Amino acid sequence: MEYRGQVQESVGYFLSFDISDTSVVNMVSRDTEYAYPERMSAGMTGADEAVQVYRFKALSPGGTDIVFTLDFRGDIESREVVLVQVLP
Repeated sequence: MEYRGQVQESVGYFLSFDISDTSVVNMVSRDTEYAYPERMSAGMTGADEAVQVYRFKALSPGGTDIVFTLDFRGDIESREVVLVQVLP
């Protein structure tokens, strides 16, 4: 499973997640796809607008939920709950 969310840490947008049952799924990788990679490599301020990509792996049959939270400067901007059902 893959989840993608917008971030821009230089202005205060951070994305995090919480898995209710880590025996069912776990995160296997996290990547950042920058909207302007050439500006990032040049060190331009505020050029870190990006998509955070989380990849999860099924570990065992069962159900769990993953709550993704977008914070803006310490306040919750939005939450999204993804229900995951792993079949045998």
